[in-house]
Amino acid sequence: MILCVNGRLVPASKATVSALDNGFLYGDGFYDTMRTYGGVLLELEEHLTRVERSAKRMKIDMPWSRERLREWTLRVIARNKLKDARVRITVTRGQHGFDFSSSKRPTLVISAEHLKIPPRIYTSGVSAATMRMERLMPAIKTIGLTNMIEAYQTAADLGVYEMICHDADRHVLEGASTNVFIVSRGTLLTPKRGMLPGITRKRVLALAKKLKLRVRTAHVGVATLRGAREVFLTNRPREIIPVVKVDGRQIGSGKPGPVTCRLMAAYDDYIEGYIAKNRKNQLLKS
Repeated sequence: MILCVNGRLVPASKATVSALDNGFLYGDGFYDTMRTYGGVLLELEEHLTRVERSAKRMKIDMPWSRERLREWTLRVIARNKLKDARVRITVTRGQHGFDFSSSKRPTLVISAEHLKIPPRIYTSGVSAATMRMERLMPAIKTIGLTNMIEAYQTAADLGVYEMICHDADRHVLEGASTNVFIVSRGTLLTPKRGMLPGITRKRVLALAKKLKLRVRTAHVGVATLRGAREVFLTNRPREIIPVVKVDGRQIGSGKPGPVTCRLMAAYDDYIEGYIAKNRKNQLLKS
């Protein structure tokens, strides 16, 4: 595997970061995850905008231009000869000790790995369970993932695919690594607060409106989630994932529902169009 570390492309075996890096010591940093289709990186500009927004929020002054980040990301994909891949940009404050306001020497790592997802999660759907958990900084993908790790461990213990998190008032927030949608009384609902506003979530909302579905962001209770006609999850690598069981209760017919399937088809069409439009430009840049 070839990685980019502070602008240098190096083999993973030679990629190093200081043991005194604030990211390692304090989880002082953020990341962003992207996906390629046939070597084409989906919505790269939207992800770079989120990287810039996260850096500003965490007061990390990045010395790398947007153009450099774009170039290095595409080169990592090309050098690894990846078609379908998960791509990650990680930024930390660098080596600053207890000074959490300075960021003169931040650390950048760009990595990419082959992505393989079993088709059955789309055709048969997955199961989920609920738990109380709230993200510390919902607007940013911070690298301190203790809550997410706990959720993954709980999911493994329960034998479910994903944990859906709620707050003290039992309002649904998000999955451990996903955004949550439900279909209830003919309306597509998604939580309005307390979650990372995913780029895939944003795309699905736009597609739903294009399909003339009734869409609303709202407080969604756990009881409403369990009694929904349809439930699905979204994130960048795995797209739209139907949920057919929550807390052991069957959702709808126990199969991916009609609204979910319409959105999955519309999303596939969007991906095909995006690849056709952007393949030439991205290959030239890489």
